[in-house]
Amino acid sequence: MPRQSVRSLLLKPLNDGQREAVTHGEEPLLIVAGAGTGKTATIVHRVAWQILNGVPPYRIMLLTFTRRAADEMIRRVNAILRRIALSDEGAAMVTSGLMGGTFHAVAVRILRQYGSRIGIPSDFTVLDRSDVEDYLDVLRAELKLAEKTSRRFPKKGTCADIYSRAVNAQEPLKRYWRSDSRGAGISNRSCIRCFLYTNSGNKRPPLWTSTTCS
Repeated sequence: MPRQSVRSLLLKPLNDGQREAVTHGEEPLLIVAGAGTGKTATIVHRVAWQILNGVPPYRIMLLTFTRRAADEMIRRVNAILRRIALSDEGAAMVTSGLMGGTFHAVAVRILRQYGSRIGIPSDFTVLDRSDVEDYLDVLRAELKLAEKTSRRFPKKGTCADIYSRAVNAQEPLKRYWRSDSRGAGISNRSCIRCFLYTNSGNKRPPLWTSTTCS
């Protein structure tokens, strides 16, 4: 099938706005659209358009909020390519190498592959929010910071909030080391002690690997 007719067949089911987005050049493009307006159709046709115009699939990345949505998009790209004259096997070969997944899954995949360049080991473990809180709670107990005193030590959720904020903002923990008339500074100092213990030589995995990925 001639190249021009293939392109026409690809664009045929789209409206004017979708066609404009699908055939957009190499500059970044932000699309604002509501529910049911054909956002997914636009994205998958854009991917097919890029492939038909010679872009290697491994140079294309599809990021979504759910793995199911990513799989569905790749399936639909294959369906489009089959519809415009490629066989089932041919379509699979054309889209092989295309990276698709959730933001978190793709980030983890990239970190496992290239993380050593920034000091992150490839065998790091990702902990969710509840895991991080439970982890810090164990440390509070080991350091005897969970015992009742006249100055209450922050709960595990508060500790996780402080530590996550410091890591995500790339700020030193001492920024959160503040004293006031109620003795909050004492608790914060103890909290920092708990965080430092997390990354000390106590044979525990460093917690920063979980907070940066959570």
